[in-house]
Amino acid sequence: MKNSLHVLVMFLSLMINTALLHAQWTETEGPDDDNITCFAVSSTSLFAGTSDMGVIRSTDNGASWKEVSQGISDAPINALVMNGTNLFAGTSGDGVRLSTTNGKTWSNVNTGLTDNFVESLAVKGSQIFAGTHNGGVFVSYDNGGEWKHLGLADLYVEAIAICGTQLYVGGDKGIFRSINNGTNWNPKNTGLTNKQVTSFVVADTFLFAGTRGGGVFVSTNNDARWTPMNNGLTNKNILSLAVSGSNLYAGTHGGGVFLSTDNGNSWTAINTGLANMSIHALAADSNNLFAGTSEGVWRRPTSELTTSIAEESGPSDLSTHYRLDQNFPNPFTQMTTLRFSLPRAEYVSMKIFNLQGEEVANLVSENVSAGTFQVDWNAEDLPGGVYICHLQAGSFSQTSKLLLLK
Repeated sequence: MKNSLHVLVMFLSLMINTALLHAQWTETEGPDDDNITCFAVSSTSLFAGTSDMGVIRSTDNGASWKEVSQGISDAPINALVMNGTNLFAGTSGDGVRLSTTNGKTWSNVNTGLTDNFVESLAVKGSQIFAGTHNGGVFVSYDNGGEWKHLGLADLYVEAIAICGTQLYVGGDKGIFRSINNGTNWNPKNTGLTNKQVTSFVVADTFLFAGTRGGGVFVSTNNDARWTPMNNGLTNKNILSLAVSGSNLYAGTHGGGVFLSTDNGNSWTAINTGLANMSIHALAADSNNLFAGTSEGVWRRPTSELTTSIAEESGPSDLSTHYRLDQNFPNPFTQMTTLRFSLPRAEYVSMKIFNLQGEEVANLVSENVSAGTFQVDWNAEDLPGGVYICHLQAGSFSQTSKLLLLK
């Protein structure tokens, strides 16, 4: 049985790796000698900001690009964001530009903006937030007609995120959070071992932060702590983050693009065909993942990167072999579900341990028939942190890592 299982695993691994070898990045037809700094996606177009060509636009899923910069000077574009039919661009030196014509023409919208070096933009309903190089955070309630200063005057604001009802900014001094729309700010850096924050991405109730040198960190929208999520991330200099469905992507400086399909618990490099490994921007639509580099835009179909657990494991009937699946959701805040499979009846022990080796939960201790089973674990009374699930079924044993966020 063990030999058969070993052969099956090797065969499936070979099939997966062979499929991945045929999947690769391709360079799009566009500015192949300019630095791509940011993306924005609308229902009909994909926009990219550049260092010295203004804004470029694609209407064919990134296959080709056209410059659309009438009304924008040669100032570098640092950020792009869509709000309905309004497209905003944050620039270095020229403040914020607005296009209501799908990028064809642009106008100046800087009234009240005292720092014209705009590094980041974010949208919350009808509100536009702007993070600046040395002037803190601003908000506009009328599509850029007038800007109001929200504080953090000495902070270099490289990233802004809206997670639920909370507003986050990240920069050279870590992360700050406001629960009253920017009226007051508080530092939120517990567990953040690197405070050079470059990027945010929101996935359900989880907020991920990318840092220069510290990798990726995760927090829930009500959590006061950050947890590093760097397993498999061989380059921790994060320049960009993106999310598409259940896939989380990280762009690095020198290490290319990494993919996580389990909320950041593990990462895999996906760089086949990618000629430039410094990824300044990432974006995903329903069909493709786009990477912005100093040599233009690269594209890869997301269908190549979406592999279900069943596909990775072979047959959908998991009761044909022993298996302990990764718990879901993971990370989790209170409840999580663990699933295991048995090819035949066995006495099963499933226990949870903390990192000190102390048993904190005994989930299963009984004879179990062949099949696939799931067990719910309520960790409400336990502190946040990493826990280990250990499954013992006859002579088979397997462990998995669980991340509890509180």
